[in-house]
Amino acid sequence: MSQTIPDDGFVIIVGAMKAGTTSLFDYLKNHPAICPSVIKEPEYFSQHQRHGVRARALSINRYSDLWQFNPKQHRYALEASTGYTKAPLEQGIAKRIYDYGVRPKLIYIVRNPFERILSHRNFVKNNEWANEQTFDLMLSISNYYYQISAYKEYFPAEDLLVLDFNDLKQNPAAVMQRAFDFLGLPPINTGSGFAPSNVTRRESSLEKTVRKFMPALGRSIHGAPLPLRRVGLSVLKRLPKARREVLNAHERAVIQETLHGDMLRLRDAF
Repeated sequence: MSQTIPDDGFVIIVGAMKAGTTSLFDYLKNHPAICPSVIKEPEYFSQHQRHGVRARALSINRYSDLWQFNPKQHRYALEASTGYTKAPLEQGIAKRIYDYGVRPKLIYIVRNPFERILSHRNFVKNNEWANEQTFDLMLSISNYYYQISAYKEYFPAEDLLVLDFNDLKQNPAAVMQRAFDFLGLPPINTGSGFAPSNVTRRESSLEKTVRKFMPALGRSIHGAPLPLRRVGLSVLKRLPKARREVLNAHERAVIQETLHGDMLRLRDAF
């Protein structure tokens, strides 16, 4: 049973989707003073996210039920819900968190918008349930200053840290030092190399067909003897992958024109 978590004992990664939130979560959760949530993306304060605790019908009644928090060991309870910065699909998240009584440390991780949108597009391509996530929504999610401004209305600037995914890839130790300093925690050894998490897969039409119409195949493979399982997994891995998505010249121009002012405001504010 989770113990009481103080109102200022939460760290919420509100990072943009496909901008390294899982990688950052995986680095932070290894700190002994940080207790990770039972699922990385609970989306407790979201209303339209199909992967959160409500969609999974988990028996989570209170926000604090997401953690096995030990106040003798832990300083912070950590979660990472990308739906918290998906306006206009999600509205009023910051106010909902504030009204609930939580006073978290907020970490917003962003990514080069061209790279983020490409990764997001590949995600949608591989997940039919996400096909309502249009190019306009992908643009909006990359409108970083707009997304984070809602939090500035309710939470003090000193409780908000903005990180860059490219910095995390190039020098994870330095970025994690910033994060631990922000949280007032002693640093831990995070290693010198970057370990990506939740990489977007590119599935071909053939692979999608196999996975859609032969769900028993996966169950059979995982229940088979080890040699047969290796053969089956090898066959799946050898299926041709989809061609890598690219942004055409018009799309790049739209992204540049739409986000230019927002990027300047983000730079000036953070």
